[in-house]
Amino acid sequence: MSPAPAPCIPRCASLEALRGVAAAAALAIASFSASTVAVAQASSEEADIAALETSTPAESPAKRDRVPHDMQTPLALPKREANAHSSSNLFVAHSWYVAPPAPPPQPVAPPPPPTAPPLPFVYVGSFQQGGVTVYFLTRGDRTYDVKIGDVIEETYSVDGADVDQLRFTYLPLKESQTLPLGKPK
Repeated sequence: MSPAPAPCIPRCASLEALRGVAAAAALAIASFSASTVAVAQASSEEADIAALETSTPAESPAKRDRVPHDMQTPLALPKREANAHSSSNLFVAHSWYVAPPAPPPQPVAPPPPPTAPPLPFVYVGSFQQGGVTVYFLTRGDRTYDVKIGDVIEETYSVDGADVDQLRFTYLPLKESQTLPLGKPK
């Protein structure tokens, strides 16, 4: 009687285990995405190889060829939680319009240059004394008798006279002004 070769039993057992892994892989490929299959296949092959290495030839072939329990049920996906913001209205209209930035503020115009206030004097009359004309002016309740070249309250200087007007200079701004000479009041 010829004895059965001893190395054949482990080789046959590993062949049967590989068939079981292949069947489980085909099942996994049919129901999962490629990345999930790769992870499941790698972990189940490692478990099958470890089982084959620890099994003895005396174990029953049904126990060795059995598909691991992990491969019989689909892998559980992580639980998803609903986002409160996205579930309110899935088809809400969105605008991609972005308002243009506000125009830069306009530079503030410099204030106008200062000007002399209107002349506060009223012409009352004039007379000639020794070839020099004296002009009478009033401001409020005060009366002034001025000649050409006089300075009134260190603010106005009397510069000259024409036939129908008297010329003044507002001294703080060096601005010329005129006072019409009409009929005396």
